[in-house]
Amino acid sequence: MVSYYYQQETISKIREDPYRLLAFGVDFKECDRISQALGFQLDAPIRLAASAEEALYCHLSSGSTLATRYDLDIWLRQLLHIPNNIEKTQFTLIKHSSSPHRVKTFLRSVRMHYRALGLSQWKLMLLSAW
Repeated sequence: MVSYYYQQETISKIREDPYRLLAFGVDFKECDRISQALGFQLDAPIRLAASAEEALYCHLSSGSTLATRYDLDIWLRQLLHIPNNIEKTQFTLIKHSSSPHRVKTFLRSVRMHYRALGLSQWKLMLLSAW
């Protein structure tokens, strides 16, 4: 199905962003494995964005229509394998980043992107401590 969609660009598209496979039913753990095999860092902006989106989808699939930052923190900790509280989660994302400023700037830009899509409330809640 992926090759049908991307056709001749399949390999280059997956190398560019392996988390695109999430849209085709590949789970986050497998996308993570592929991305690390391709040399992406754990703090790669595409990984952080994909984990935030996956956390939201996981939470919404449980039947909820609202996600607080604490709700999403639970999913993010599972997806990213980081400590058990939101302060440690955010600290870990920054600490293990090769460029903490870049991660903060990226997450703020993701917030603006989601605001444009009408998803600002959950994203603002998630990033309010940043």
